[in-house]
Amino acid sequence: MKSANLSLDAPAMSAEFNNVRLNPWVARAAAIHPMYSQSQLLAQKALAGGFPMCVVDQSAANTFDNKTYPLNLGNNWHVMMQSVPKVDADSSSSSSSQEDATEKVSVLVRDYSNSHNQKELKVIFDEDVIEFTPSSGYPTIKVNGLTVPVSAGHAGQAKSHSGDVFAEVYPLPANTVKFYAPNQQIEILYDGNRVALIVGQTYRGEVRGLCGTFDGEKFNDFTAPRNCVLKNAQQFAATWAINPSGSVKEQQQKANQAACFPERILYGDVISDNEAGRYQPRHSRSSSKSHKSSSSSRKSSPKTAAGCTSHRVKVIEQDNQICFSLRPQPACNAHCQPTQKVEKKIDFHCVSDSSASRHWAQMIKKGANPDFSQKGANKSLKVNIPESCRA
Repeated sequence: MKSANLSLDAPAMSAEFNNVRLNPWVARAAAIHPMYSQSQLLAQKALAGGFPMCVVDQSAANTFDNKTYPLNLGNNWHVMMQSVPKVDADSSSSSSSQEDATEKVSVLVRDYSNSHNQKELKVIFDEDVIEFTPSSGYPTIKVNGLTVPVSAGHAGQAKSHSGDVFAEVYPLPANTVKFYAPNQQIEILYDGNRVALIVGQTYRGEVRGLCGTFDGEKFNDFTAPRNCVLKNAQQFAATWAINPSGSVKEQQQKANQAACFPERILYGDVISDNEAGRYQPRHSRSSSKSHKSSSSSRKSSPKTAAGCTSHRVKVIEQDNQICFSLRPQPACNAHCQPTQKVEKKIDFHCVSDSSASRHWAQMIKKGANPDFSQKGANKSLKVNIPESCRA
């Protein structure tokens, strides 16, 4: 919707306004949609055109994190997406018995009748099974073995074993159907040739399968059931095949023998030793004797030491103020001395002497390099800056 007709009725007058252009945000909020609320429509606009989507077409797949790779399914069921909810350490046994509807969701896909051009889909919600198969018109959809009638202008309903409606099926142009299960936060677009799976943010970081990990990172989308990352796309896809045969089985066997890299978190210093002035020359690691001889030779023939110079924010205390240079300036690290200094006029951001400014000064003294470039320069001072440093 790009424009609207408005009518205004008041005791003294009536007015009509035709084809009033609407702001895109207003248009999205004012639109009436049979499946989405106004908040969901606004979220779709804010997310630049859509919700998280994974697509499997005739010869390729595109993950939730937008990684595309070639795909050959054959007549083998593959796990397109499997929910793997994270364990909440604080959850009690009573609360865990009331499982969320998104915790038992599986989506399987395979080629239909050995045809690479058509796909067959199976969705499992706990005890309910929904099957999608190609047809000459709209695809055939069965819920727990019962066909859901769908035709142009007529939507269908998916009912559980208990008779409760848990999903709606809508006919769309080009013989496409939209399957929407709000409690499971699952939406599927299916035309027999391709599958588009759209999920809610509840699944973020809690899925596995051909659609990847949905954590915002492409590098680990090829995570295998062993919870490690493979390099080869065909081998990765084969690991998610159920009872495979033919070439898919061969690829799965290769994947079981291939290098698989578990994801590890490595912690490191935010401030490097060099920036913090903790650099120690290599000779300091040698024996005491060699240390003394190298010190002696350094006194007789001084040379510039690698890693002696770093760039740090300059801090000056003046007139009950603490001033920070807008940009880091050259400085000599510990155990290093300046060979020569030059006087420069530098822009500073000065603030009153307070606990906060003292805190920043102490952090810089310990090696931090906060960014003051966005602060306004309110003072220019002449300072001595080392041209070079020697150990």
